[in-house]
Amino acid sequence: MIIKKTKTILATTMTSAMLLPSAVLGKEDGRRVLEEVIVTAQKRAQSLQEIPMSVSAISGDMATDAAIVDTTDLVQYTPNVKFTAANPAYSSTSIRGFGTPPLAQNLEPSVGLVIDGVSYGRSTFTNDAVFDLERLEVLRGPQGTLFGKNTVAGVLNFTTAAPSFDLSGYINVAEESLDGKRYEAALGFPIIDDVLAARISWRKRDKSFGLYNTTRNNEEEQFKDESMRLKLDWFPFEGGEINLLAFKSDFESVGNGMQHSHITPSGFQVYREADPQTEDDEFNNTRATNAPTFTSRFSEAIALKMSVDTGDNWVFRNASLTAIASRAQVDTPYLLDSDFGPVNALSLETDGPDRYKQEQFELRYTADSDVLFGWGDSVDWVIGMFVGESHATVTQFARQNLTGLAQLAPLIAEGRGVPNAGAAEVAALNALIGAVPNGEQDVFAVNYVRVFAESYALFAQADWHLSSSLTTSLGIRLGKETKDGANGSFANTPVPALVAGQENFDNEGSKKEYEVSPKLAVSWSPSDELTVFGNIAKGFKSGGYSG
Repeated sequence: MIIKKTKTILATTMTSAMLLPSAVLGKEDGRRVLEEVIVTAQKRAQSLQEIPMSVSAISGDMATDAAIVDTTDLVQYTPNVKFTAANPAYSSTSIRGFGTPPLAQNLEPSVGLVIDGVSYGRSTFTNDAVFDLERLEVLRGPQGTLFGKNTVAGVLNFTTAAPSFDLSGYINVAEESLDGKRYEAALGFPIIDDVLAARISWRKRDKSFGLYNTTRNNEEEQFKDESMRLKLDWFPFEGGEINLLAFKSDFESVGNGMQHSHITPSGFQVYREADPQTEDDEFNNTRATNAPTFTSRFSEAIALKMSVDTGDNWVFRNASLTAIASRAQVDTPYLLDSDFGPVNALSLETDGPDRYKQEQFELRYTADSDVLFGWGDSVDWVIGMFVGESHATVTQFARQNLTGLAQLAPLIAEGRGVPNAGAAEVAALNALIGAVPNGEQDVFAVNYVRVFAESYALFAQADWHLSSSLTTSLGIRLGKETKDGANGSFANTPVPALVAGQENFDNEGSKKEYEVSPKLAVSWSPSDELTVFGNIAKGFKSGGYSG
């Protein structure tokens, strides 16, 4: 199935809107004052009150004080934002109700994700940023001009803690419910004074849910999560800076935390033939499933950023040139006991790890200049180009055991309200069992989707300061994206076609789409405590391929 592109135009207008960032209130001459919050919502350091859009900022200190350990906790402090994660392989962010369903793995998100200046094309990278955090910025509304495609709802812009030339660090150890233990540590240190500094961060979480599986005779409900990050800041000459970022994460979860409840008498009869200890007390931490359910996630990324102050050039002043090259990959293998019982009947798993890989390069020029046409005070400029490519593979290996399905047939019939306890279904399945060769009671169907995408874009934004209190922002992004996709399905026997309507097919296609994402914003600050702004922006989300 080919999913067509969608274009979203959203207008955001806020009047008499006070920007109240998540910052600590200080005191000045006995009066409470709001500390200035510096953000990078427009790809350069600015005060939060200068940004003509709806932005929330959360500091890393606040996240630490609130004992926040993942994105689900973090977004509780940001209005209109929701992060959904059934497990690390299936996650999704929505802002103001706009998002992409977490099970639509091979469709790109509607909320952009940026970590230390690098965009990531899947929401499953989000939790890689939620430790040793300096700041999270939530940008609401389309952000296509500066951040590109797939930001029709907004952007989560993470900044992690930077290296320092002063020796610093911390160690946090916490104990959680369900025998959970959490460790987090970071160390920043100089390597060459005033020239090279590093920061190493590490996080580990272990938790056991204490669910005993009587069918498999083990206590399998648990997860382990470990991440490590390395950052290097190098200042080889005056006005020059090179930053290296690398991280790696390893998440492994066994089980799904589910227990049976309200099993019917016929259900007990069928289940206890497979496992005599099957019960439906949902509070005794016992379950009965036969397949080794698990979810894993392995991610890694590396990014190199170089910035050079180029001074005054032509009409531009205080100019800086920034280049960012990055590569990232995430694998998410899983296996699910999809009949959720002790009978060996159904399971779903990846046919090899689901994988997403991206490579990107961005070149950006920032500067300020004299005013246009002699109107106003000055103009701030951001001009850049972007090149990126990505590879994505998603598979689903659906296994059916015919003998197990025959055992479950009475329950399936009971659930559908079919009389005679599923005698017809049992007879049909027994006929299928007799039709397949001996030793091939396991039949399967595999669905797959593969996508290769290339993206190119030019972008520019000018913030025209008409006066000390009035600013107009004009921006545009011109992009082109090509996607080559393939999807299909195949089975080892005709049984999936007879039982579930499966069809063997292979489908290939190519899509070419063009992006035009303009932006117009006006910001007025009649006083230091009040900013009134309005903006009109257009976001772009390309089409794709779904299984």
